[in-house]
Amino acid sequence: MVMSASAVRDLVGDDLAVKLSTQRTRMDGWDKWLTGDNPVERLAHQDPNAATNQLASLARTPMLRQIVEQLAQQLVLGSVASPSDPAASSRLWAPWDANGCPTRQSALYEAMIGYGAAYALALPGEAPVPDLSATLRLREDRALIRFLSPRNLLVIESSDPFDEWPTMALWEIPQAANASRYRLIEPEGQHFLGRDEAGKLEYAEFRPWRVGVTPVV
Repeated sequence: MVMSASAVRDLVGDDLAVKLSTQRTRMDGWDKWLTGDNPVERLAHQDPNAATNQLASLARTPMLRQIVEQLAQQLVLGSVASPSDPAASSRLWAPWDANGCPTRQSALYEAMIGYGAAYALALPGEAPVPDLSATLRLREDRALIRFLSPRNLLVIESSDPFDEWPTMALWEIPQAANASRYRLIEPEGQHFLGRDEAGKLEYAEFRPWRVGVTPVV
């Protein structure tokens, strides 16, 4: 059953958006350890000698960030091959390549290693396909894959331990002047909302689909 606009607005404004903001604040603290802005680095630069502090600043190396990046590089997927069906290799690779995943995947792995979680969101989409006469452009279904970190996606897991899919997910897309757009994603479709510069949350629309699950992994 699809939730009403008022129920969605209340759920997002009073609960999910607050949880996502709290989750992002926690990520901000972890980011400091992945850069040079953390208590250990600050303590190392409290030498009373100004020249020593300057040299130490030049030599600052965010070791945790380097570890995350090195591990992420080892996870990069370069190709897909099917020994039993070589022709299937291109079909398996097509959605990955069409969504720019070969160049975007490193950010997914860095978020997974650095934050302990990262997500892939697969949404229904379309892609233009020329017919044989090239006079008419048809369209075919194609998944739109987006990689997201816990900074922008709140995932509500199912209470059933055997359920492979989340109950719902809230995706925040920050805009200028502290405004935001939200997508509440659930098995029946997507709810679109927006928050203006004054903090007022408005419901925009609902777009149904036939996916049957919350397409987040």
